[in-house]
Amino acid sequence: MRLVVAIVLASALFGQLRVGREIDGYLELTNEQRARVDANIAEFARQDRNAVLRQVQLFAEIQRESNAEPLNPAALDVRYAEQETLRRESAARRKRLVETNVAVLTAAQRQKLAQLQESQRLAALAGDARAVGLLDSLCAGLFGVLAPSAPSGELVQYLRLTQDQLRAMTERQRAASRELLSLQMQIALANTAFARANAAEPLDPQAIGDIAVRRERLQRDFNARLNSLQSDNRAALTA
Repeated sequence: MRLVVAIVLASALFGQLRVGREIDGYLELTNEQRARVDANIAEFARQDRNAVLRQVQLFAEIQRESNAEPLNPAALDVRYAEQETLRRESAARRKRLVETNVAVLTAAQRQKLAQLQESQRLAALAGDARAVGLLDSLCAGLFGVLAPSAPSGELVQYLRLTQDQLRAMTERQRAASRELLSLQMQIALANTAFARANAAEPLDPQAIGDIAVRRERLQRDFNARLNSLQSDNRAALTA
């Protein structure tokens, strides 16, 4: 069963390596370029397929040796070494695939690809900025938005934050997280109470209305505190 799952996952991986129509349009690939890219991907898949199957076999062998009595360290060592060798060889093949496909592109297309790569880096930085309360988040929930930790090193370098700015930002986030956690818990309790009130028999419109108002006030307090954190952190940045 594990072998079947692994083969399916490997097949999915090979499929994901194919250039889709959206990227064709973005890079304005010609039919000849598309054919050459697809041929490179097919060759990569052919070379990598045996390695993937061997990795699956090694996984089963390592499990078997790990459960053996008495334990045979040498048998495990040789298999872990082979596993790492296969991983490195696969990584090298993947790197060559990227290099070969990039070589198919014109200078203008490579520039557009570089812009796409930079946008990915900025997207990751934006995620860090949301996590430390510098940007608005699409999610109002606490746990996916705020964590009492410092900004990533890359974000610190990108924004050129000083140690004083970093220290103050971390302290503000830690203080806000405590308040927001309390509000989040109160909102969760209000949601539970609202659901119970709606399911009650007979229905009590007054109780439902009171809970709805309390829940809305808590949500507004949460949003206001979150916005305050973002404003304070942004204000601490230089022009």
